[in-house]
Amino acid sequence: MSLILTPLASDNFQRANESPLASPPWSAPVGFFSGYGLQIINNLCELQTAGPYNSGIEFYTGASAPNDQYCSARLTNLSAGWVPLITGLLALGVRTVGPVNNLFLGTGYYAQLSNQGSGWGASSNGYASLTVVINDSYDGPLDADISGFQMNPNDVYVWAVVGTKLYFLQNGIELWSGTDTTLSSGQPALGGAAAVLSDFQVSNFAMGRASISAGPTKGTILGQYPNIGGNSNPVQGAFPQNHRRQDDLLQITTPNGGLVVWKMDYTGAVSVNPSSWTKNTVLGQRRGASWADAFQLNNANPYNFDVLQIVDEGGGVVWYLDSQGNVYSAS
Repeated sequence: MSLILTPLASDNFQRANESPLASPPWSAPVGFFSGYGLQIINNLCELQTAGPYNSGIEFYTGASAPNDQYCSARLTNLSAGWVPLITGLLALGVRTVGPVNNLFLGTGYYAQLSNQGSGWGASSNGYASLTVVINDSYDGPLDADISGFQMNPNDVYVWAVVGTKLYFLQNGIELWSGTDTTLSSGQPALGGAAAVLSDFQVSNFAMGRASISAGPTKGTILGQYPNIGGNSNPVQGAFPQNHRRQDDLLQITTPNGGLVVWKMDYTGAVSVNPSSWTKNTVLGQRRGASWADAFQLNNANPYNFDVLQIVDEGGGVVWYLDSQGNVYSAS
């Protein structure tokens, strides 16, 4: 079984500086915690002010979130070391109910990620605390910690819930999954903490529907590619020649070729109606008004094959883009 992530909304923060994040689509804490949200500085999202414990959070309300949902962030900067609430921390929330009655976090499932090493890469030691928060209390039934994974700039982290099962992923690879029955609905959230505002920075956010697939298909439209060297990001491992250029892998453009309506970037992240895209692509462009127009209608894929798959050295599928335009790991 595989986790499918279908994007419904995204924010790449590529616009003029703003503080806090624009509402809509974002909603910052109110009451006592007013001013402890997030802001955009030089096209990156970071803390708005030095709030309680130097932290900030915003709730994404610009799109209605299904009960089975996910949110993701591309982590651009996170200060290293291990001093609680002093060094950087990334927080992702699903099924959250925004702060009420002057509560900071409110209620929700939260994944809180920190870098306990001395720096990025080989010297990092990723640590994530996965909890259910009830009215700002961390005494809920879900309390899981994972550690020891390597962190690098521009890693993409996903926090998802399907039914009663939760998933935590790094670059499409599942690091943890577990079950909890406490919460059934709510909205995604993005937050962070750091002693210095710029010690926590995010360059992309996405939210959408999470679901489970039966697995990859035997055939593909654009073929299979090997994850060279077992890269922690299978997409970047499959296209190492694109490491420096960072061109989009695949785009769908309007019939006249003037507007990109769907893209997959160099990390494998998918965007619908993106605000920016690259001039060149690795796998080319398809024409159409939507994903369905390009890959489903007019008998474009009669057997519903996956569009693209990435395999490990043994030939097992570790990542794929299915016939519906969903991206997920085969973990």
